[in-house]
Formats: sequence, C-alpha cells, structure tokens
Amino acid sequence: MSIVLTLVATGIFLGLLFIILLLIGIIQKKKEMIYVALLCLLLGGACGIWAVYEAVSRTVHTLEKAFEPSTGAELFTSTYGAMDSCTTVMHFKLAQLPRIDNFNLMQGSTCPKQIDHLLSIVSFEQSMAFASSQKQNEAYSFVENWMNIELLGDSIHIWLHEDLEQQYSLTLITNTDSTEFISIEQFDH
Repeated sequence: MSIVLTLVATGIFLGLLFIILLLIGIIQKKKEMIYVALLCLLLGGACGIWAVYEAVSRTVHTLEKAFEPSTGAELFTSTYGAMDSCTTVMHFKLAQLPRIDNFNLMQGSTCPKQIDHLLSIVSFEQSMAFASSQKQNEAYSFVENWMNIELLGDSIHIWLHEDLEQQYSLTLITNTDSTEFISIEQFDH
C-alpha cells in the first residue's frame, strides 16, 4: 500500500508543480517554463495511472485469494479447531451464498480420539439412530453423492449443536466406531 500512497503523493506534488510553473510561464511569457509545466503534468498523470493500476491489481489479488477454494483441512480447522493427524477430510463443500446456500459440508475419516476431542469442545446433544430411517439423508444427499448417511453403516451417532440466537447449527454424524464422519454446518436457518 505504501507504493500506492507514494505514487498518489508524487502525482499530487507534480500536479501542484504543474499549476505553479504554468502560472509562472504565463505571467513571465516563457515558453520553456510552460513546457516544463506540461512535462510535470505528464509525469503526474503517469504517477496517477500507475497508482490506480497498483491499487486495482492489489484489490484483484486480494479478492482472488479470498475466493480461492479452501482445503478440507482448513474447513475442518475453522469449524472444530485443531485437526488430529488421524483425521482426513475426503470431501467438502463450502457455503457460497448466505441464506441460499448456507451449508458447509464435510465427509471424512477420523479416529475415536478426535471425535472425543470434538465432543469436549462443543456442547452437542447425542442420539443414536438407524441410517436407513434418517430424513436428513434425504435432505442432504441431493447436494453431493458423498453426503449419503447410509455410507456410514446401519447404526450411526448423531450429535447436534444449535444456537437459535445466532441461527447456527452444527451436526456431526459418525459411524458407531467413530472412524468415519459427516459434518453439516448450517448458517442463517
């Protein structure tokens, strides 16, 4: 950002110098002074164009970086905190548009130690259910094929954390031995 400010300051200085030299050249009727003033104007304009170019290119770079696809590990870490070495996020989908596409979805493998850690940092309500009878399977499987809860087995554990005030819910679904998981994070519901 300092180069942009330097260029803007230089452009302003050269613009002011142009005005001063132009006035002096007109008052004293010296063509050389007017030519120097025009040269200052050209240099000031070049500095201004360069400053705009730098600012736009930095903004574009920042936006590209912001919209870069995240990794599954980054999504897991932002949702649950530290990721153990036994955890692998195989599939994930990030929320794209608030209130329309407001789900972060993950599917992966893990270990019981990681699941115990996750359960200790978030206040979940637990239930055990049969995968074939889950309405959530129908609700989320249309998004991606890998969101099929039945892939976790016949019996699954479902942990739910809801914050109605923040309009936020986090659902963690694991198989009975806590080695596979599906995570559904919902915003603005």
